[in-house]
Amino acid sequence: MQQPRSPNNERPCSRGAAAWPWLTDIFRIKICGVTRLSDARFAILRDADAIGLNFYPKSKRRISLAQAARIVRECGGLAHMVGVFVDADPSEILQIAERLPLSAVQLHGHEPPEVLAQLRGLRVIRAMRATAAQWDEVMRYLDRCEQLDAMPWAVLLDAAVPKEVGGTGQPADWDLAGAFAETPGLPPLVLAGGLNPKNVAKAIQIVRPAGVDVASGVEYKPGRKCEFKMQHFLEAAIDAFKQIGAWQPEV
Repeated sequence: MQQPRSPNNERPCSRGAAAWPWLTDIFRIKICGVTRLSDARFAILRDADAIGLNFYPKSKRRISLAQAARIVRECGGLAHMVGVFVDADPSEILQIAERLPLSAVQLHGHEPPEVLAQLRGLRVIRAMRATAAQWDEVMRYLDRCEQLDAMPWAVLLDAAVPKEVGGTGQPADWDLAGAFAETPGLPPLVLAGGLNPKNVAKAIQIVRPAGVDVASGVEYKPGRKCEFKMQHFLEAAIDAFKQIGAWQPEV
């Protein structure tokens, strides 16, 4: 396998993939907005295979570099460590991804395809807040990514809530998600937006995504996860993935 390289093709831009070479496939279940090591440990012990670390300064779930480093140090290699960024400078993303390290980064703002090109060599999850009416817009975005040889590792579909960038608890457009998931040639789909222990199984059965992402649906307050909710969410999601023949945990 060719070693991931930075935009100038001189050296690796992240050691995450090299540090944990067994973390290759897209995750099935990501617990996002984690701020405490205890929450990360609890989720991973119950088969969550990705942890989301939010570096957006305005987020209620923002985590400091020191907190993130502790989680990565203790849990890196047991699950994907995904850094969430919103309209951050690409150089900052590269620096954090290298320093911690991260196994993937998630862009959750208005980043154009050219930013993905600048992050070439990193696994990039492109979050999109869209509805079925915006299908053509989503396809044009991905076409441009393909032209730049910068297709995202995965696309995360979140709820389209004005002036919000995720973690709203509102549902995504399952019609768009289902159409995306069944269209050949597109990146794997991660479904987010309003998922919780009561609806995640139905969402997986209807949309058949590659993975699911949850933040507010397993919290008692922003950034503080509820163990009871996490356990029931994970149990429901794992059972649903098994039912559609898609539960093959990597770690």
